[in-house]
Amino acid sequence: MNVNNLQKSMKFVYFVIQYKKEKRGSDVLMEFRSPEDWKKIAQHFYYTDIQLQRVVQRFSGHLSLAVHNQNNRLPFSKSYLPLPTGRENGVFLAVEFDGHKVRVFRVRLWGRRGYVIEKKISQTLSVALCTEGSPEPLITDAVLDCVAALIGTVAGGNYAYLLGHTFSFSVHYERSGDWRWRHWARKIGGRKKAGRAINARLYQALTRQGLENIRPAAILDDAAATLLSAAYTYDNTRLAVICGHGFDIGYFEPLLKMILTVHAGDYNEVERTSWDWEVDAASGNPGRNLFGKMVSSAYLSKIYQRTLCSYFDTETIPSFSTRAMNEVISTEYSRNGRMDMSRMWNRIILPDDVNPLRSIGAAIFVRAAQLAGAAAWGILRHLYGKADVPAQNVAVAGGIMGRVRGSLGMMEDVFRVCGEEPSTCGQESGVVPQLIQDGAAVGAAVAAALSQSAAGAQYQTSG
Repeated sequence: MNVNNLQKSMKFVYFVIQYKKEKRGSDVLMEFRSPEDWKKIAQHFYYTDIQLQRVVQRFSGHLSLAVHNQNNRLPFSKSYLPLPTGRENGVFLAVEFDGHKVRVFRVRLWGRRGYVIEKKISQTLSVALCTEGSPEPLITDAVLDCVAALIGTVAGGNYAYLLGHTFSFSVHYERSGDWRWRHWARKIGGRKKAGRAINARLYQALTRQGLENIRPAAILDDAAATLLSAAYTYDNTRLAVICGHGFDIGYFEPLLKMILTVHAGDYNEVERTSWDWEVDAASGNPGRNLFGKMVSSAYLSKIYQRTLCSYFDTETIPSFSTRAMNEVISTEYSRNGRMDMSRMWNRIILPDDVNPLRSIGAAIFVRAAQLAGAAAWGILRHLYGKADVPAQNVAVAGGIMGRVRGSLGMMEDVFRVCGEEPSTCGQESGVVPQLIQDGAAVGAAVAAALSQSAAGAQYQTSG
């Protein structure tokens, strides 16, 4: 054996020894894990039918109490907006903030439950709207001037348009036309602090850009906007689930005659695993937003990271995003998946570990879809009581539901489980999750149209 080959062999042996030391914490050579070991972890993330029905019952009960001002365990925001008729028409502008990007749209509503996005432009902000520890979004005049310039580009000049505005923020509404910040939803938490009315400031920025004919007319969060978009397109939609960095559900509340946004992520009465407890303890707001930490993409990768530490019997695993988590467990070829896992976690992944690691990650995604479906059904149960829930679409938006394969099917399975009686076991519920694209932007345009109707159509939109 030549010197180079010997050196390579010694390096390999040293690497293997260090790997086995890490696995066992000693010089004892490691034994291979049992193929069944991963099930001991994954089984903790699957909710049985009884557990799901318990979540539905509790969630529905707390929402009913909250709507009647009898408790605040399930907070919600009022939009002061009704459902659309589908006959709204005209050309409107829409602005969408999501924390790092600003998107501006020109949307034509046909009035027959149809629409077309005529123009779209987006720009990444040089500074994020919100940083950890910030009590409210950092919407400076410079940011608004940038937004106003983008609006002018999409509008094509100082033409008469009504504008709808949607944010991924949790807010305190003053009316449907404007609001003040309550707290930043994507950060999940933060103390309440009133801010300046944002649409009034945006109009000042538009005026500075010579665009005074463009009027900000409506402002709403992305859950309410997605519901407006879906209800405009489908006449049997009364519910929208947003499952991205946050977890909110928009629905029409007959008692208050308006759309409400339930901040489902703030719900705390839910069973947790030991890994959930670890992630919560390490978060910036321990003991709060427990439901959101089990469903939203901001935390699913952190939960997976903690389960990997248990699986590999190690203290640390490099951090990674939920998007990367989804990619690595969805890779079609085991060889590619193994290589991706090794690079991402900076360790040797044995061939026998690939499928178990995928299964653990998939179980975490399954639980997120189950809980999102249970919360949605809890709202439907609040709306219909003990009566049968009529067939309808449930609008769904957000990275988790849109990108993770099988999420919508799992939600539909939860609807079936929670909606059936023993006598109708096996029948379909008739409630179907429907993925909505560009829902926030189209919903903002619909909100602007509704504001026009409410004002008696005194402001003519450009055509």
